Amino acid sequence: MGTTSRDQQGIEVSPEMLKLERTKMWLGMTKFVLGTVVVGLISLAVSTSLKQRELQMMALEKENKQLEMFMSLAIRPPEERRAFALYFSTLARDEKLKEAWQSYLAIAEAEIRLAEVRKREQLERAGATAEDVAKAVAADLKSDDSLLRKMWQDAVSRGQESKSSSSTEH
Repeated sequence: MGTTSRDQQGIEVSPEMLKLERTKMWLGMTKFVLGTVVVGLISLAVSTSLKQRELQMMALEKENKQLEMFMSLAIRPPEERRAFALYFSTLARDEKLKEAWQSYLAIAEAEIRLAEVRKREQLERAGATAEDVAKAVAADLKSDDSLLRKMWQDAVSRGQESKSSSSTEH
């Protein structure tokens, strides 16, 4: 056997026992450090995942609030619904939602074309000349264009207002 020595309390301690105790101490410290690191990394991953989900939920809530603001437009004339659908088909983040708005846009545009055909037929039945029909269609297109511009300007100003209000909240 190796040489033994006595510690301060008079207990005999061999070098093998000292080596074993040091190894136990290092293993305990290594387990503690690794455990702390692993728990920290898991906590970080969970926290990051929760933050991302929270940001997604906030974006969806904001999108829903914008949708609520424009819901009154859904029962308005086709020209306004077209502008409404065009706006959301452009801004929607989710591809399925974007496709749904594009479908709604196509429906609104079809309704507009149908209304134009009916108006032309009505004017022609009333004995209007081709020039009168052209003037009526041009007037409708001009009013549609000014309506679209007004709606886009309103949407842009609302977006700027919401950005400024959200930046002051944070």
